[in-house]
Amino acid sequence: MGQKISELTDGVTAQGSDLVRVARVNGGGFIDRKLSLAEVSALASNVTQNITITGGNNLRFADFGDGTNTVGTGATRSLSSLGYTEGTAATQFPNTAISWGTIDVTTVDYDTACIQEAFLTLANGTNKIRKLVAGDGAFVLAGHEIYLPSYKSGIASNVDSQMFIFDGEGTRFRVTGTQTNVFTMNITDQVEARDSCVDNRWRFGNFKMVGNGNAVGIRFGATRSPLIEQIELNNFVLGWQSGFMLNAMYMNIATDGCTTGMKIDKGWWTNAGYGTAGNQPRFLNCRWRMTDATHVGCHILGTDTPLYDGCTVEGTDASYGILCDIAGSTVSKKLTIRNLHAEMGTGGTYANAIIGLTGRDAHNILIEQVYNQCEVADQVLLEMNNTQGVNKAVLFCNDNSENNDAWIFRNLNNGGAGSWDFINTRLKGNPTTDAQVYDVANTLGIWTADSDIPVDRRGRLTKLLI
Repeated sequence: MGQKISELTDGVTAQGSDLVRVARVNGGGFIDRKLSLAEVSALASNVTQNITITGGNNLRFADFGDGTNTVGTGATRSLSSLGYTEGTAATQFPNTAISWGTIDVTTVDYDTACIQEAFLTLANGTNKIRKLVAGDGAFVLAGHEIYLPSYKSGIASNVDSQMFIFDGEGTRFRVTGTQTNVFTMNITDQVEARDSCVDNRWRFGNFKMVGNGNAVGIRFGATRSPLIEQIELNNFVLGWQSGFMLNAMYMNIATDGCTTGMKIDKGWWTNAGYGTAGNQPRFLNCRWRMTDATHVGCHILGTDTPLYDGCTVEGTDASYGILCDIAGSTVSKKLTIRNLHAEMGTGGTYANAIIGLTGRDAHNILIEQVYNQCEVADQVLLEMNNTQGVNKAVLFCNDNSENNDAWIFRNLNNGGAGSWDFINTRLKGNPTTDAQVYDVANTLGIWTADSDIPVDRRGRLTKLLI
């Protein structure tokens, strides 16, 4: 059962006929019962897993309700509809009132106010364990963006770890308001981001958020080595936006019906630049589903050394599955994509390419083991736009799964040049020599009509095994 606590003295092990204090959570509160050790033993005999009773260090959304109205009913309820005025709302949600300035009770949903108060308490509280969990419910978001913690406490603090955990516990958020951003971090400028916020670390995830076709779902920024996991974002202009995220891990993130599913970018605050946009994002087992020829699954800008492994790009139509643009950055050099599953519904295509890269100054891209399930012929696997210097693409063991087509490619020399190394990769026309790859007449149709055909020694072929 974990540590036993005597009825009268905390920290003393119960013995003999002592009563044991037992608590269960109910709507954010605790209901106490006192059982004998024999009763506890009898109950435990029917339990197949180990249960440990812990302290109340985890905050829950329901902890910030008013005790009258239930948090997370799934229904839309403005604060004014529940009888709140601006003054009574400020009393019930004091941290929110300070952070927002005013609480517009006519537009702010009750759930939204409770959730904001919870996140602000996560940042300002004294718990050594900084964990917020959603708890039971389906939550409505309207009336104001919700600020996530982004600050630096005193180095001498023995309490604050500057680490935050949010566990959505499998809940759903439904956006009904007109806020531009749903979850965001309120950061003023790059000095604050660099000297304060980036020292925070996060574990964030385990929820679904459904938008109304507008807004940015989540803006997350200025943090180091965060773990972002198990999130589904549906029907947003932009599902997820990162700014100044260092060494971030994205696991099991899914977007559907977003104009852009995910965007890894510089910060949105004053004086943010691509020289400090972020580095080494890792995407593991993520899925981006697109439904229009203008949609992009995952768009990364000015980011050094991104890695994709085991991800999926699919849908009914798209512009790009993955789009990487170094945005002029001189420190963005490498991109690795492994084990990508590319798919489109009947008649659907990637209008530009499954993968797009705009690079400069010896940018290297490695693409290996891509699985193609696109039914339309002449699908572009990689579009490489070379803006300065020589950019190098290495394509390793990419065999097309459909019978009607092999890969084609787009090479655009807009100030630079592209070099291509094909290793056991199925190309249109099944070339067997280097010369066929850089044939200026494009006899086999390996390159798109608008491509700059690579010259001698910028195209190399290791023949496909049969």
